[in-house]
Amino acid sequence: MDLAFQYIKDDHPLPLESAYPYTGHHSAFSKCKYEKSQGVGHISGFKDVTADNGDQLRAAVKMGPVSIAVEADKSAF
Repeated sequence: MDLAFQYIKDDHPLPLESAYPYTGHHSAFSKCKYEKSQGVGHISGFKDVTADNGDQLRAAVKMGPVSIAVEADKSAF
């Protein structure tokens, strides 16, 4: 996710869903319709939280939105 956050931070703001709606399908021939001029969502920074560290997670939640990633290829999943 860090690469995605960095891309947004590097002056590629996110558009509203009304400007770029989710369609539920994708093909190899689909073209990106992103237009930077329609972007409104900016981020000023991001940090990773150490796995299994409740204190860091609580601090992060107090600062703003928190994203999670699930490593689904692990056998424990």
